[in-house]
Amino acid sequence: MNKMITIKIATKKDLKELIRLRFLAHQYSAKFDKEVVITDNTQGELTKLVEKELEDPRIIYFLACKNNHAVGIAILSISEEIDQTAFLGELFVEEKYRNQKIGTQLIKETIRIVRKRGLKVLRVTVAKKNKKAQLFYSKLKFHPKERNYILLEKKL
Repeated sequence: MNKMITIKIATKKDLKELIRLRFLAHQYSAKFDKEVVITDNTQGELTKLVEKELEDPRIIYFLACKNNHAVGIAILSISEEIDQTAFLGELFVEEKYRNQKIGTQLIKETIRIVRKRGLKVLRVTVAKKNKKAQLFYSKLKFHPKERNYILLEKKL
């Protein structure tokens, strides 16, 4: 394991770096999903979202640092009371730090926390067009799962 990489649970003190990484992740997601839009308000909206999520005990932010510089993020949502499942809502590593096992270390730390809480399942969604992410998760033994529902939406 690369000793220069550390994974920690983020706090309010990490807010600036969390927002920076969330914004980069949002920009990256926009490449695969035309409904992910970047506007002049995106940074402010992400700031409010991160501040709110840091207050929510069901959401855990993980921060990956290389030489004390934040380079990756994972956001874990836990619903112990409902279905004994955890959901990885975001996993992002800055492009220049990819292929250094940082994403793998973030996943391993989220799995450690999920197991510690006695949960049995960790789920993640991946854009259909994001083949690199699909390959990444398959190497970590994540498998596609057919569900008995479809996503429905109504424009308002």
